[in-house]
Amino acid sequence: MLIRIITLSFCFVLSACSQNDKVKSDLDNLAERLESFTQISVSAYDSDASLNAPIKNSLAIDVPELQIALREFYAIDDCPLSQFIAERNTALGKTQLPSTRFIYEQRLLSTLKSCMQQLPVDDPMQEQLQGWIEQKQTNLPLVWSNMMTQSDESYLAFTASGGYISGASNDGLQPSKLALVFLINVLNAQTIDSGQLELHLRDLSNARLPAKMWRTQALLSESLPPMSQLLETYIQNNQNACSSAKKEELKIMRNIFTLFFADNIQPLASQLNHYQYQLNPSFETLANHPHIPTDWADYIKRQYLNSAQQYKQTMQQHIELWQQVFKLCE
Repeated sequence: MLIRIITLSFCFVLSACSQNDKVKSDLDNLAERLESFTQISVSAYDSDASLNAPIKNSLAIDVPELQIALREFYAIDDCPLSQFIAERNTALGKTQLPSTRFIYEQRLLSTLKSCMQQLPVDDPMQEQLQGWIEQKQTNLPLVWSNMMTQSDESYLAFTASGGYISGASNDGLQPSKLALVFLINVLNAQTIDSGQLELHLRDLSNARLPAKMWRTQALLSESLPPMSQLLETYIQNNQNACSSAKKEELKIMRNIFTLFFADNIQPLASQLNHYQYQLNPSFETLANHPHIPTDWADYIKRQYLNSAQQYKQTMQQHIELWQQVFKLCE
């Protein structure tokens, strides 16, 4: 029984991996079939689809520390600031995860505001507390930015994936969309559920859909032009060669198009377009956010704008060439 369970688990892993690499094998199969049938060489293309993301550490923002003397917060009656100071000064507190740090800073800011409301208007600590609140309000977006770029979950979701989209539900569109919306809006939330925050980060990391999308569009952009060049050469070689034999040959070309492109690559591209439509608003918000580091914003823009546009143009050009092939004997 144990052997059977291990075998089934192994098969599931292989199936998931092959699903996420299917588009690459589909493109390779199309190139091989075209080359074999037309006897026209397909130029080598780069199938690495690297995203060239900025190094994570280079995106970290140095957040100014707020110095609060012990005698100052002890002077405020019924204000639980001491527990925050103690929590931050522990070994664990000094090495907080970016998401934990964001939660901590948001809670601290909320507590400072609550403490200030409890003080009489003429209390000498009013001015001190107001200064702390203003500094924490200034710092919070920087801490949020670090959470978005320094959390392994979010950084890897945007930069690293071993595969491509499959076009199926396991791509994780809905969890990824919800996670991005939550993480973007959490900066302005009055209260934050830490469990919800960590859940959305995990969902983003588990799917890594942004990276898979962008690797897929890069793969298509690199793979299709050599095949488009083959189709151009084929069209040039057959401009005035319509005959019964040529009509039969074009039937085979249409079968190649249907079996290897229309049935496999086009549906995946359609799903990719759908994912872009669903997630691009979040990408745009992040890329234009005033507190996101410039290198990170430029990276996101390069993927969801420039690379996406190149991919769409490449797809359109390739489809138009197929249409020209089918018109050769009209």
